[in-house]
Amino acid sequence: MNKIANSLIITLLSITSLFANDIFSYTPPENLRVAGTYSSEMGNGNSFHLVIMRNKKEDNFKIKPIFIKSDGTALEFEIVTLNHEPSIISHHSENEMMSFVDFNKNTNLVSVYDFNTANLTYHSGPRKIEVKKIQTIFRLDNKTVLLNVGDTMELSSIVIKGNEPLIEIKKMIPAEYHKEFKKIRQNGLDAINQTEYTLKGSINKNKIFLNLDELSFVMDDEKKGTTKIFSTLLDKDSDFEELNFEPFKNTAVEKVKNYNTYLHENQLFSVISDKKMMELTAFDVSSGEEIKKLNIEAFLKTTIDQDEIEDYLKSTSKSKIKGTITINNSIDGNLVLRLDQAYKTKYRYNYNWWWHQHWMMHNNMMMMQQRQQQQIMQQMHGPNPEAYDFDYLFSTKKDAEVLKFVLDKNTLEILPNASKKTTLKEIDRTTQLEPYKKDNDKRMLSAAFTKNNLHYIYQDRKTKEIRIQVKLLH
Repeated sequence: MNKIANSLIITLLSITSLFANDIFSYTPPENLRVAGTYSSEMGNGNSFHLVIMRNKKEDNFKIKPIFIKSDGTALEFEIVTLNHEPSIISHHSENEMMSFVDFNKNTNLVSVYDFNTANLTYHSGPRKIEVKKIQTIFRLDNKTVLLNVGDTMELSSIVIKGNEPLIEIKKMIPAEYHKEFKKIRQNGLDAINQTEYTLKGSINKNKIFLNLDELSFVMDDEKKGTTKIFSTLLDKDSDFEELNFEPFKNTAVEKVKNYNTYLHENQLFSVISDKKMMELTAFDVSSGEEIKKLNIEAFLKTTIDQDEIEDYLKSTSKSKIKGTITINNSIDGNLVLRLDQAYKTKYRYNYNWWWHQHWMMHNNMMMMQQRQQQQIMQQMHGPNPEAYDFDYLFSTKKDAEVLKFVLDKNTLEILPNASKKTTLKEIDRTTQLEPYKKDNDKRMLSAAFTKNNLHYIYQDRKTKEIRIQVKLLH
């Protein structure tokens, strides 16, 4: 999308945001200062919002929960008191129970706060468990999974679901896999969410996928041209299994400049490319066999402008840029592949965007204070804007070419005329929220995206009121 079109969209969104419906308002007590807000989409068009307030005199925090139903009805809960500043790392729902997962880094305590929307009650006494570290978080619709690879080479997992007690399950990683899992401890890994439309993929060579209760650690080695998958179930007794794949074997790509993989259901897809061509290879994970190899560049020339393809290949051949891949199911039962690109030093895979908006909002005030101090110290010399722009951390290559095409789910052949519409709705959250970043009358804003609407909460800078509004998505 070019800059002019993007600017027009943002302008239109700015205008339409004026017509959002105000469905809830709340005035915090004078002794409480609003420290932040938190918004979460809870399925079926519903959303849940938290107003986080600080009582400086009592040295504690108050949370005001509000549940917004799909019809716009607001359900208000009583205030909950916490003795520490909340750091919400996940949320999920099951039937009428809405659960929020809080992590206190000072005590290493994970706490789960449950709210029942049927009778507007808060389950007093949150479920708690102490952990050493949380390395990876999976937020699914009805549960949260916390994972960590310990320094003693044990995989720890905590499944938070319903009213079940919090239990940490630990299993030892076999000695022959220690070398690979040490790389995870050193370099980290990205948890890939497949329960909502993923716009951008990961550029991390270490990724983890969760399908039902099966964990799959996917580790790419571009130098060797291989990918390893270590899989295990979440239960305590299941073993680890290893599978090895060689996408570079018998490749027509002369000098690989870009390599990335994506696990979809029971198939591993790899994309390798140089400046002139791009190749897609698919493997059956159960058998380890190669089931398809396609020259993507040759096929796409018939449906996509050749200049766009050449631009993509040249761009992803640069050392500072890496190509990404995501796969979503189409409404016709096919596979929609999306190939994007990102700066290696700037981009961070960001499927937990709701967590990042909460984190950025929380830290933005600190950064503003630092900016003011810098301005005083530097006098005529202003601070570096990139040092204070959190969006910079999650940015991709500006005006980059994106290649999108459809594969037949059974034959994995490219379908040039098939619909690219996906079962999971594609929402450009960054563009949708852009108008609100420039609205100085709104502070502490956070948002939840339902299928058709944007639900957002903020504090009015002038009246100090908390307001929740709903706007139709375009």
